Amino acid sequence: MNDKAYLVHKAPGRLRLRLPEMRGQIPFFRDVVTRISSLEDIEAVRANPDTGGVLILHRRDAQQAVLDRVASVVNLTEEEYVPPSTFSRAVTGLGKLDEVIARETRGGSSLSSVIFLVLVGMALAQIGRGQVMAPAASLLWYALDLTRVKRTR
Repeated sequence: MNDKAYLVHKAPGRLRLRLPEMRGQIPFFRDVVTRISSLEDIEAVRANPDTGGVLILHRRDAQQAVLDRVASVVNLTEEEYVPPSTFSRAVTGLGKLDEVIARETRGGSSLSSVIFLVLVGMALAQIGRGQVMAPAASLLWYALDLTRVKRTR
């Protein structure tokens, strides 16, 4: 597990950390809040396990000392935090959705097969409306392309 902590913001009396790989780990963040709260010069600590964020309020004149102490509690890195792109988050989400579909259908279906059926259904609806050339042909092309991609894997 990568519990790397990134310093994403600092201002007098305030530090904000991000632990992206620990998102959702409620016991981990409870422990971090408890441990950081007990450090010298700390006024308040708040964590949001959903975002992987930790806000530390401290004595304004003790920022570097607080940073040093916090580094003894979390794996504080000097690397710059680069949030995941929207595309990579979408790919991760679609991968999880594919896993859920496969699990719920006991391997009988996948996300691509569901999309295939939706595209064929949309194509048939367009054919029913008399839109045979452009929309229906495009939707069928996309549906068939999905089967080609699946066979090449």
